[in-house]
Amino acid sequence: MLRYLGIVCSSVLLASCEVNKPETDQSLTQFKGQYVYGHEVSSFQPCNSTVAYSIVFPDAEYKRLSAMNPKKVEGLDQPVYVELSGTLSSSANEDRVAADYDAILKVSEVQKVLDSVPDSCVIPQVNDAESGWQNTLAEVSHVEPLGDGTYAYSITYTPSVGVDGKQAEPISQHAFGSARAPVLGQKVEIRYRAQEPVIYELLNELKWRKEN
Repeated sequence: MLRYLGIVCSSVLLASCEVNKPETDQSLTQFKGQYVYGHEVSSFQPCNSTVAYSIVFPDAEYKRLSAMNPKKVEGLDQPVYVELSGTLSSSANEDRVAADYDAILKVSEVQKVLDSVPDSCVIPQVNDAESGWQNTLAEVSHVEPLGDGTYAYSITYTPSVGVDGKQAEPISQHAFGSARAPVLGQKVEIRYRAQEPVIYELLNELKWRKEN
């Protein structure tokens, strides 16, 4: 089974990385940037760039990434800095989600994971029509303990406009099996796909309830 992410830039080409769609590159290259887990599509934004790549992880490397991720929470991840190697290929024939990205990054190996992005790696904010993403505030609207000692919770947000151009309805996303309970009612910044608003990513770290 393969897993998808999105967005990356070669460290070799870091100084000259542009927003334009890149040429396909079959050579093994080093990539650096910010990885954010999503329910239907995850993303990896390159340092100093807004170019978006969908990423394919072999199961073994995805497991290594999860094991190395210091911010991993069951159900949702928080943004982390990642260094990995891989190759690029065209996204033209991919499914409706992956095809939105500029290319496919096929991961060969994950080398490094940090819980924060270094100052040398600038992550530009992208929130325009060309990116396909919109930013908004969401709320932790429900928290419930489960029988196995873990928690389920909901994150609710309202897109600025529905895909049909009419007033959008609130969307609630649900996470299960969290080892900790988030603070109920907290606001958190997210981004969602304008054409498929059920696809979203957390942009801030959740605040967790203190244990008694």
